[in-house]
Amino acid sequence: MEETKKHPAYKAAMDKIIERFDHEGYGIIITDKELDSYMSINIPEEKISYDDFRAIEMERLQRYRAIEELLLDHNICLIRSKAVAGFEILPPKDQIRTAYEKRMAKVRRELNKAAESLTNINHELLTMEEEKERQQRLIRSAFINNAVRKRKIQIVHSTKDQKMIESK
Repeated sequence: MEETKKHPAYKAAMDKIIERFDHEGYGIIITDKELDSYMSINIPEEKISYDDFRAIEMERLQRYRAIEELLLDHNICLIRSKAVAGFEILPPKDQIRTAYEKRMAKVRRELNKAAESLTNINHELLTMEEEKERQQRLIRSAFINNAVRKRKIQIVHSTKDQKMIESK
């Protein structure tokens, strides 16, 4: 009798990844072939057309993104491994840096898009009031962008506070 499969396939893949993580812990690498088998993606052995290949890659990408989001609920962060064709489950200390850099890159991109959109407006067609509003929003966008890029916030103010945190 055939094994019952969950639908959509990425949910079954997520369950298998969590099961494997519970057994092996942080640092495991899930190869692309394993991930494909977990997600029930079958890649034909014979030659396929470019359009078929792109369709498979898009399906793989969509399922991977869904898995990635669902795994965040279990505090598991997957990252593409450079050493092996696959993904690694990062230890918590590496997740901090990776999560911050990944999300902040998105924030910076969106801020740049907002500033670019506000800059590339035809000023001649705006009334004085609309132009004033555009300039205020452009200034606000530039301020936020600068704050995200330059500002450093010190959470622990003294070495005494830091030692108290480390001792807990």
